[in-house]
Amino acid sequence: MKKECLAAAILVCAVSLCISISYAQKSLASGYQITTDHHGIGVLIGETVTAWADTTNLTTTKVNFTWIFEDSETKREVTVTSYITWFTGEDGWPEQPGVTHGTEVRRFIDSYGPFELDEIGDWAVKAKFINSYGQTWASDNDSFPVRATSFHVIPEVPLGTIAIILTMFGAIGLFAIRKRKIPLPI
Repeated sequence: MKKECLAAAILVCAVSLCISISYAQKSLASGYQITTDHHGIGVLIGETVTAWADTTNLTTTKVNFTWIFEDSETKREVTVTSYITWFTGEDGWPEQPGVTHGTEVRRFIDSYGPFELDEIGDWAVKAKFINSYGQTWASDNDSFPVRATSFHVIPEVPLGTIAIILTMFGAIGLFAIRKRKIPLPI
């Protein structure tokens, strides 16, 4: 019974380390998307994260980027008015699921970093797409399409994270050995 409990505890620890943060971005097929160069991977402290917001709505003239720490504290807000134009599936640009080949896309780009030592944790960047009239073509009144993506900032030295994990497994092993009352080798 103890072996099963120990195995279950190790499995829970291993799975919890492998769980990735969820992402709230939508595909370009909806007309709007945002992603980062660290989408799905950890960000080391001191690295700069670049976010790009793409839209097939050609009336969009600016994007407001909001960088948020731990779902509550806004760290940075910036409005980007310059963009690059690209076409899906042409000139090395990728095809997009649900978007016709050769569709014109506007890309707005913003970068943020470095992250401070006390800013380790979950981050999100939101993009609000706006046209020259203060709203988007498809919106009524002042309702703006907003998309978000998330990433996780980890300690600067990955070796420290590895050492913590190994220490945790060592403590579990030490606990299991002491529970069986086997003398420890010295």
